[in-house]
Amino acid sequence: MAFRTDLLREIGGFNVRLGAGVPSHGAEDLILWIRLAWRGYSVGFEPAALALHLHRREDEELRRQIENYGVGFSAMMTALVLEDPRHLAAMVATTPEVIAVMGGLFWQRLRTKAPEDAGAAAKTGVSNLAQLELRGMARGPVAYAHSAQRARRWRAGGWG
Repeated sequence: MAFRTDLLREIGGFNVRLGAGVPSHGAEDLILWIRLAWRGYSVGFEPAALALHLHRREDEELRRQIENYGVGFSAMMTALVLEDPRHLAAMVATTPEVIAVMGGLFWQRLRTKAPEDAGAAAKTGVSNLAQLELRGMARGPVAYAHSAQRARRWRAGGWG
């Protein structure tokens, strides 16, 4: 992703309480896109651009990544409300649609059964991964509070 420096400053820059390396685990990029959309800016997409991501080699790494995605998502939602309480009203207003769409997707994933012969692979089955993501979402607000506490200590001269 790329930003004009003046625009990035205008929308508040990266939230240091979100992202890899802090308890909230991610979503520092997503919150920027939401801030842009909230302020009426356009976002460009370049389909020819490449982003290389390393895929997890071990099942436990995948399980941790999926749970951390859940943590990052709800930490980001917490951050949005704390940055601008008007986000809460927008979230509440869209709750029926979110429940219908996301709830339906999660319900389908949670009901997906692993084949009986899956053995150890069942731990990374769709249902199990969905449970991990939801568990992560439940931890997100507390993780965001821990990230904020770490950021305060860092600004005060400690290492967090």
